[in-house]
Amino acid sequence: MLTIENCPRLDVRSIKPQILAKPGCSSIHVDLNTDAGLAGFDLRIVREMTTFGQRMSLACPSCGKRRRHLYLQNGQLACRVCQHVGYPAWTWPDSSWRTRVGRPVSKAWRRRMRSK
Repeated sequence: MLTIENCPRLDVRSIKPQILAKPGCSSIHVDLNTDAGLAGFDLRIVREMTTFGQRMSLACPSCGKRRRHLYLQNGQLACRVCQHVGYPAWTWPDSSWRTRVGRPVSKAWRRRMRSK
């Protein structure tokens, strides 16, 4: 399974200076260095007003949802869900139920899990 650790990604914070240079613009052209060379993508910018200012994110080219990270796979740029990119914890063996978030589980929690 491809995980977020070994898949190249584009973060909205890395291109924020380009976005701020064009305040009224709703899309931006981004050039990325890939294994096959230079690839260019036109990405839609989603701006959301908050109480502390403005939050910017990118729209996924595949599903159109608002995302902070877009992943590059097979020459396509899309969100984690569209690219089927998982988290490293999803590849752990099944015996990992014995610990939750690195902490040993309590006997009460184990009893609750067995009764389900």
